[in-house]
Amino acid sequence: MAYGLDTLLVLTYTLLLARSLGTRDFGTFTFSISLALLAYLPVDFGTSLAVVRGAATQSLDTRLFLSLTRFRLTCIPVLVLLASLVMWAGRVTGGLPSVLSMLFVSEGLACTTNGYLALLRGQGRLERILVVSGVEKIALILLLLSASRGFYVPGGLLGVGISFVAARIIALTAALCASWTGIKALTPVPGAAPRLSEFLKSSRHLGAFLLVERGAFYLIPILLTIVSGPMETGIFQACFKVALVPVALVSALSNGLYPVLADIAREQPAKMATPFGIALTLNQWVASVAVTLMLVTPRELLEILFGADYTAGVTTLRALTPYVLLAAVWQLSLYSLTALRQDRFVFRASICCLIVTALGLAGLGARMGSLGGAIAVGIGQAVAVAVCWPALLEAKLTRNRGWTAIGGTLALGLLVAAAFVIRRNVNLEPWGLLLMTLALSIVALPFMYLGLRLVGKNEVRAVRNAWGRAG
Repeated sequence: MAYGLDTLLVLTYTLLLARSLGTRDFGTFTFSISLALLAYLPVDFGTSLAVVRGAATQSLDTRLFLSLTRFRLTCIPVLVLLASLVMWAGRVTGGLPSVLSMLFVSEGLACTTNGYLALLRGQGRLERILVVSGVEKIALILLLLSASRGFYVPGGLLGVGISFVAARIIALTAALCASWTGIKALTPVPGAAPRLSEFLKSSRHLGAFLLVERGAFYLIPILLTIVSGPMETGIFQACFKVALVPVALVSALSNGLYPVLADIAREQPAKMATPFGIALTLNQWVASVAVTLMLVTPRELLEILFGADYTAGVTTLRALTPYVLLAAVWQLSLYSLTALRQDRFVFRASICCLIVTALGLAGLGARMGSLGGAIAVGIGQAVAVAVCWPALLEAKLTRNRGWTAIGGTLALGLLVAAAFVIRRNVNLEPWGLLLMTLALSIVALPFMYLGLRLVGKNEVRAVRNAWGRAG
């Protein structure tokens, strides 16, 4: 529930940004914040999760934690100066220099805040994390609303940059207050003071994985802006945000199942196929509901959520449907293989996905704009699933999934066809059409999918065996 509320708040301020800025400025903002987030990935480099582990095992040294905080704060002016020099050397003008500099400051403050939140997570104080996250996002929403109306905060990209910096300062202050007792509870580890370089070295494997996995998401709008321009990036990002909603849901479901998978993998790894199959069916159902909406009512989705300016991305949104279906498989595969200690396959798949997506964006994005970006993302996700598939076969997690896949495909096809027929013959307003398609998907898909799945696993197999005996 908490994860869902956080996702809802993020979607709310994204919609505010998209509506108030328009396609071109929203693309410029997306490019700027992606560049800032990518720049701060090496600064974190897995140390947040290392702090979680150290706080949980009570092995985190007070001096080391304070050194890490100072290091992150020191990186802010260095990266802002570097970004300013690059823009000056490239003679970049317009609203980009100001918003980029402010977003570099805001994400640096967010990186520092994450250190305090990691400490709270390691100490098991999750309710304080939720409070800090909620305060930050609500403050950001209120500031963006003020900026859109010119009330105390200027409008445009400048107001967005100011809003993000102010919200991050509020979040850092709240995180410091929430973790104050936790910092006091830390005790110096006996012996020589641990060095920051040694701590960074110890988290290098995890940091490399996060650098590749998150870096892929941040590189997409950067490359698309370079090859196609900010307007195409704004349209693509609006469509991508719609696609990421079901992906976030299946990721939350897979993450919630991870403790169960980890226990089974440690004690009885041969029995992982059953929970994997149940979770895969549930993930595919969620993804199929979203795919039905994206295929049947893409214009209504974009117009209601982002405004009429973004309806040019109808084809792009439809092209993202393979990505949603593949991401449902990938998220579950990621957590399942991690539970089986097959991290090398996950890391290898993430690298291949990053390379293929980047090459696809450079080639297709330059020719097809946002549509090319959607196709490239889908191909990259398909490559990631294909690379980790041998590990799933080795773990025997994909046994008897052939007829299940066929049944699910037929169920989704029948549902989409029925929704298209209803849309052509029933005259409804955009809201009514969207709600009708959603209701039809939620009610009809489980029965259709499970019915065809049973047919695939029982009757069809019996017919096949009987045919073999007759032959």
